[in-house]
Amino acid sequence: MDHNLSAPEIQFRKVMIAIGVLTLALAGVLAVMPYVVVNLINGIGDLLNLSQPATIQGTDQPPDRMFVAISVSFLLLMVYICFACGANPRKNMRLVPIYIFTHLSNAIIAFVFFRFVANYASHLILTILDTTMALVVTAMWLRAKSAAGNATAVSPTVSELSKTVED
Repeated sequence: MDHNLSAPEIQFRKVMIAIGVLTLALAGVLAVMPYVVVNLINGIGDLLNLSQPATIQGTDQPPDRMFVAISVSFLLLMVYICFACGANPRKNMRLVPIYIFTHLSNAIIAFVFFRFVANYASHLILTILDTTMALVVTAMWLRAKSAAGNATAVSPTVSELSKTVED
């Protein structure tokens, strides 16, 4: 499958598959053990002397559990985009702007919450992770997109080859 792809496209493909696998693992852990993730994030917040979200009396669980369904759904959408790009980078690169937009909007919202609402570790971690993911994928995507454009321009299509044969 890689034989028709340029080196940047192959690298993009591999990175997207790796990100997809890691994101799928995170979605699984979050779906099965959401409060392990929450407690880990809160522990990081303790190390950084950040505020902690309110908890239900007598438990370590935040009062709103709906974030689990929304977060897992978001992560599964990102997994789909990553695996689609891994399966066929040239065809599915058109999905990458959705990935980038989603991560950048999450990063901006998390930063606004961190800066102006509450200094929770979760807001800071989301800002850092989503910004990093958006930048990495953007850089890889632009390189692969450029290489795909050059490869398409250099490689004749079947119809172009048949016209050459007929002439």
